Order: sequence, then structure tokens, then C-alpha cells
Amino acid sequence: MKVIVLALVLVVFVSMLAVFADYRDDSRYQAIMRSVIKPKLLYPVNQEIDLPGKSSLVFQWALYSVSLVRRDYIEFKLYEGSDTNSNNLVFLKKLFPEEYVLAVDNKIFKTDRIYTWSIEQFILRGQSAGKSTASFKVKKGG
Repeated sequence: MKVIVLALVLVVFVSMLAVFADYRDDSRYQAIMRSVIKPKLLYPVNQEIDLPGKSSLVFQWALYSVSLVRRDYIEFKLYEGSDTNSNNLVFLKKLFPEEYVLAVDNKIFKTDRIYTWSIEQFILRGQSAGKSTASFKVKKGG
């Protein structure tokens, strides 16, 4: 009985390896991974932020658990404006997958400006597994 169970486990394992062997070329696999484990941005999202008196702005997000795949790292990016091209990038930090909060020094921010931030997670030796973005506005201090 133990031999049969072991043989079945081995067959399932080898089958899974065959399925994931060419994951980089399978656009369906990439689409599924991006939709299933997309990060959830919690704060700030579509808000006006008042920074005077604060030394930093704290960003918060949630990552969904992926039991079969280990996260390598996540990237936090902050852009000035609503366009997320590299010319607008003002802050970038690579984080451990267990991190869900990041405080960014308020010296980076200018008043009456819109900022966009993103969290992107990477799995399977650097493959993107979904990216989420949100914008907010820094209010003029008083």
C-alpha cells in the first residue's frame, strides 16, 4: 500500500514539473498568476494626504499567500504624477516578501502634487507575479 501511495505521489510530482517546466513561454500561466496573486494596496489609495507635522508617509499593502510558489522579493515604486514611467520615478525599494509596510521620508513629497505608488511581487527567479498601483494627492500644509 505504501509503495502505491509513493508511486502516485511521484507521478503527480513529475506531472507538475512537466506543467511548470516551460512556464515562461505560457502566456495563460502568466495571466493566471497575475490575476490570482495581485497585491492589494491599503493606504494611501485615492486620498488627499496632509503631511505637515509628520516625518514620513506610511504605505501599507497586503500580499496573498501562494502555497505552491515562493516569493523572491517585492518592489515598491513611487512616482510623481499619475504616469508610471521611469522618468517620473522618485523612490524605489526592493523589500522582503514578509514586509507589508514602508515609511517614506516626507522630504520626497511636494505639496499639491499627485503621486502614484506600486507594489510588484516577483516569483520563480524574477518573474513578475502581478503589480498593483494607486494614486493619492499631497495637500498643501497649513
